[in-house]
Amino acid sequence: MSDYLRTVSNKTKWGAEGTLLPQSLDEWDANLLSRHAAICDGFEATLGHLDEVKRGAAIYAECRKLSVALQGKTVPDHFTHGCLNELSDDRQIGWHPNFKDLLD
Repeated sequence: MSDYLRTVSNKTKWGAEGTLLPQSLDEWDANLLSRHAAICDGFEATLGHLDEVKRGAAIYAECRKLSVALQGKTVPDHFTHGCLNELSDDRQIGWHPNFKDLLD
């Protein structure tokens, strides 16, 4: 939760300072969505024998390792984690392989 709150604060601060361009966040989110999908696909192929809860935990752990530049600059780890959790909160991604079915 703290990563998410710090991320929202950073977005507001960086936007007000003019250091964060709105379209950059769209590109950032698209990049995170793509990386999440690749991780899920890879784990489905290699960890398909694990139950869904364990695969979900592995997906979350791997996503927390992501280091993605924003506007060509390194961002703090909490920013990446917070953005992933924001995408999850919006139900664009999930950690459990069947998160959409479980949340409907």
